[in-house]
Amino acid sequence: MVTMLPSLIVIFLGLDPTRVLVLSQVVLSFGLPFAIIPLVTFTSRRDIMGELTNMRITTFLASAVAVLIVALNVFLLYQTYFQRINSMFKHILVPLDGSRLSEASLIPRGNPG
Repeated sequence: MVTMLPSLIVIFLGLDPTRVLVLSQVVLSFGLPFAIIPLVTFTSRRDIMGELTNMRITTFLASAVAVLIVALNVFLLYQTYFQRINSMFKHILVPLDGSRLSEASLIPRGNPG
């Protein structure tokens, strides 16, 4: 019954189950590096694991996966917050080609004569 409680709360509150599921997975993805990095570190140390130490290829692949997860999390944060900041200042920022200024007739086009 305890494991069903979050699902029941989502249903009773009328939240979109798919959106809540995606949000929960995003939150869980930020916790993964805190489990994977120490796991790879400890299992690759001979003084801790003895003869059960990971092979180098296992350590390399697990490290690559950890780096990928961290990179994807950083990309998710960058994409989420940069797009919001960019959209907030979109009306202030001027494109490099000056099209916004020329539309406002601040830059004359052609010969002024």
